[in-house]
Amino acid sequence: MRGGSIQRESHNGKGAKDAVPRAPKMIVAVLAVALIVLVVLSVSLWSLERDYHDAKYKAQHALVSILSDSLVYAASETSTIAHSSNPEPWRLAHAAMSEGLVQQSEYAAWAIQVMYPENSTESSTFDSLSNALATTYTTVGQYRSNLQLAMEAGETYVVNETVAGLFNEVANRLGNLSALVHVGLEGSRDWIKDPFSSVKLMDLSTIRDEAAELENVNAVLIHLLI
Repeated sequence: MRGGSIQRESHNGKGAKDAVPRAPKMIVAVLAVALIVLVVLSVSLWSLERDYHDAKYKAQHALVSILSDSLVYAASETSTIAHSSNPEPWRLAHAAMSEGLVQQSEYAAWAIQVMYPENSTESSTFDSLSNALATTYTTVGQYRSNLQLAMEAGETYVVNETVAGLFNEVANRLGNLSALVHVGLEGSRDWIKDPFSSVKLMDLSTIRDEAAELENVNAVLIHLLI
């Protein structure tokens, strides 16, 4: 019995010795798994942040492309809508096209504006551009409305040389703005290694000046059309 008792004590002692190192091993394993999960989450979050960062600049690049193209096409359409040598249905169709292109340009300028903090140079520049294009949209729309009403009444709608000259000035300003905006599309892009803003390449001061001149021309033109 004594031997049996000693044997049991020996057996129990051995089990206790085996149980001691298991707790540290489990803690190390849990910490290792937690570390791996943390690394995976960190990489995922970093990847998402980079994707968002790159997507912002890619979206801006696309908007700059839309703005530049819309402006140059709007300039082309606007330069001919007031020419009395063109048939009235032709002028009406091109006035509507000019109106749509100017509105598209306005929306693109606004979309770029809201990418920046309020009162920043970039935001104020594209706010000025968006407002100038909104005024241009109103001016072209007024011309189209006048022309359509005259056609419905069976009358001939011919603008004077002053109005025709001002429409040419509007077209020139739109063309200038397109060229200034297009600078943001120049150069190569590596969005992951070195993402940068297309707007940074533009001469924002000159864009603001052109937008202000466009506003001034429209202010005179809309007064003559009403």
